[in-house]
Amino acid sequence: MYSFGGALLYIAKCMRYMRSERVACVVNALVHDEGVAAEIIRLRECCSEIENIIDTLRSCRDCLVQFMAGVIDGDGTIDKDSVRVSIHEEDILFRIIKELIDNVKYDAKKYLLRISTYSLRKRNILNELADQVISSNKKSKLLNLMNKRTRFNSRQLEREITKINESTISKVAESLTEGEIMLLRQIKLRKKGSYTYAFISCPSRILPNVYGELKAVMHKLSLKLGIDIDLASSVKVGNREVVIYSKHVVNLLREILKALHR
Repeated sequence: MYSFGGALLYIAKCMRYMRSERVACVVNALVHDEGVAAEIIRLRECCSEIENIIDTLRSCRDCLVQFMAGVIDGDGTIDKDSVRVSIHEEDILFRIIKELIDNVKYDAKKYLLRISTYSLRKRNILNELADQVISSNKKSKLLNLMNKRTRFNSRQLEREITKINESTISKVAESLTEGEIMLLRQIKLRKKGSYTYAFISCPSRILPNVYGELKAVMHKLSLKLGIDIDLASSVKVGNREVVIYSKHVVNLLREILKALHR
C-alpha cells in the first residue's frame, strides 16, 4: 500500500486466456520518479514526438540496431526463422516497429508480432543485433539466424558479374577504405572436390564481428558495382570461420584482390 501511495504512475498490461477467460497481469510497474513519469505520459500523449523517434530510428542505423536489440532483450523470443515480440497492437512500440520493419505479421490472439529473418536482413541490421543483445541465449539464437542460408538467383548473379569489366573493378577497389582492404586481404581460398570457396578463419569470440564486417563490405561492393543482388547474402558462418561458397562471388573476389595487388 505504501508503494502505491507514493507512486506517480502505475503501468499495467493484462492478458486474457481465451479458453478459461482468466486474466493475468504480464506487466506491473510503479513509477516513483517524477521526471520518468512525466516523460512516459508525454510520449503517450504526443504523437509528434513518436514521429520524431521513428524518423531518428529510420535515419540512424546504429540507433535502430540498439532499439531492436532492447526490444529483443525485453519481450523478444527467437525461433528458427524469425524474431517474435510479445506486444499489444495498441502499444507505442508496436506502431514504431511496424513503421520501421517491413512485412511484419501480427497474431492478435497470441499478442505476438513476428519479424522475419528476411525483413531484418533487408534493413541490414541482423548482423549487428547479436553484438547488441545482452542475453547470451538470445545472442546464440541470433547467430543461428545469421547462419541461415539465403537463396539468390545464381544465374542472374552470373549474368550481373560477367557484365563487370576490369576498369570498373579497379575503380571499386580504389574506393575501399584501408580497413575494408585489410579485411578482404584476410580471405583465403580452399578447394574441396570440384569447387573452391573463400573463407576467413577467426576465433569464436570475434566471429560475429568478422561476419558483420564482411557482410557490410560485400553489401558495399554490390552498390558500387551496380549489382541488383546483394552480395552480402553469400556470406555464411562456418566452424570458427566466415565462408563464401558461391563460385561467382569467389571469382569476383579474386578479381578484386588482383586489382588491390596491382
